[in-house]
Amino acid sequence: MYAFTGCTSLTIVYFWGNPPTLELPRIFNGSTPTVYYVAGSIGWGPLFDGNPTVQLGAIILTQPANVTARQWTRAIFSVTAVGASSYQWQKNGVNISLATTATLTLNNVQATDVASYTVVIFNIAGNLTSDAATLTVVPDTDADGLTNAEETTYSTDPNKADTDDDGIDDKTELQVYLSNPLVKDSDGDGFDDLFEVNTGFNPALAGSSPDSASSIGNAVGFQFNAGLGLSYRIEDSTDLQNWSTLETPVIGQGGVVTRFYFTEGHAKRYFRVRRN
Repeated sequence: MYAFTGCTSLTIVYFWGNPPTLELPRIFNGSTPTVYYVAGSIGWGPLFDGNPTVQLGAIILTQPANVTARQWTRAIFSVTAVGASSYQWQKNGVNISLATTATLTLNNVQATDVASYTVVIFNIAGNLTSDAATLTVVPDTDADGLTNAEETTYSTDPNKADTDDDGIDDKTELQVYLSNPLVKDSDGDGFDDLFEVNTGFNPALAGSSPDSASSIGNAVGFQFNAGLGLSYRIEDSTDLQNWSTLETPVIGQGGVVTRFYFTEGHAKRYFRVRRN
């Protein structure tokens, strides 16, 4: 009690820990200093014994950690600090534009992003720079989700996302369908892997083959008489105004020509024949 009573010239007081317990009467009775306390201490409010408080300095609780990321993916650096009024991330000591929060996110990382990253923490009492964290980028040249080292292990092409050109990238073949990324028809049943996938069959299992399935659809028979050696074209339309060529040339044999066309998915479908 009475610690600073009557100290009218006292303008600043610094506390280096948590606030002490107040005893009555007030310790600043008759004096009006500004009270500064160190960032990281607890129990302080906007006022202490009726006087305004100001946080002094900043403290880093968690430093940025090193990050290893595969090429084309995301790398995230973060810092946890007390007392920060703002942040500025730096790459090799140079400010990164718009990188002014506690988290730095780098998208689609490349070899050019390999560097040392720090963050400057600003505070009215002074600035504080974090420890450096490094980014390591693991090459994935063809962006198929497999690193170049993994591609070497699987004998796939690190410069080509779909080594066997079957329409399925190497990683999906290896990790999703368990098919062979080096062969278009992994199970040797006569159907490319992508066709099996699109038709609901297993491209890695010979017993699961598209030729085991068949179906019957609605069709219409279209017939016309074609003169010997004459050339014709068959057209179709949905409105009798706009016509598209279905087949040409159809060379007549001096008799009836018959064609069958599916009608499924067509509310209306018209057919006609024209001589070329």
